[in-house]
Amino acid sequence: MPENGRMQITMDAIGYVRSSRTEVRDDDWDTELASIELDSTIFSPDALLQLDQFSHVEVVYFFDQ
Repeated sequence: MPENGRMQITMDAIGYVRSSRTEVRDDDWDTELASIELDSTIFSPDALLQLDQFSHVEVVYFFDQ
């Protein structure tokens, strides 16, 4: 651990969230449909095989824009 007691965390994007919403508003987000697109240069199509067998998926994200 660094001398200042803080740990540095580095993240690389592995995909993007896409949505049809074009304007930023703080309302009705529960009705918004969005999708997560994984980077095809990192993941092959079979990376999500049998994902539908799970009841939940945990997504860690960082708001950029």
